[in-house]
Amino acid sequence: MPGKTLPDALKRRNSELKQLTRECLTEALFSLMKEYDFEQITVTRLCEKAGVSRNTFYKTFGSVRDVFRGSVMSFNRDIIFRRLGNPFGKTCQKQWYEDYFNIIAQYADVLRVIMNSDVALYYMQQVNALMVSPKQDAETRYARYMWSGAIQNITMEWLSSGMLQSPEQMAEICVKIGLSCK
Repeated sequence: MPGKTLPDALKRRNSELKQLTRECLTEALFSLMKEYDFEQITVTRLCEKAGVSRNTFYKTFGSVRDVFRGSVMSFNRDIIFRRLGNPFGKTCQKQWYEDYFNIIAQYADVLRVIMNSDVALYYMQQVNALMVSPKQDAETRYARYMWSGAIQNITMEWLSSGMLQSPEQMAEICVKIGLSCK
């Protein structure tokens, strides 16, 4: 390997394998959540579904809940902050909401699994943790909790009602009702 030391190549490979393990476990978890209550999903059942050993699981995660928490945080960080841009960096415009609902439509099946599971409240708490920092002043924290709760509830209602409105219509609704970010 010209220009690379063996330890660097091994570190990169280990990092790639760890990411693949996370992805397999996450996909297996959401698949199992279609069949079982969250609390019924054991590490053994999850590892069997994902095709990884328990030893590999425990090198990556401490519990099944850690898999869920990691996937929720990663998913929402990717959607909200990387793909759409920080909603709190500026006033949410119609285009931000339109892009948001287009992305939600792409992930509708996974989000419905979460909504219909016994971890829906935990999901909302994880999203709130991503949106709100204890270091923020009280007004900012409460404004973000309000926005986060509103967008999550609007999203869940849109998904559960069969996404009858287009993402464009949902964006117009959000702007019309004054769902602004702070």
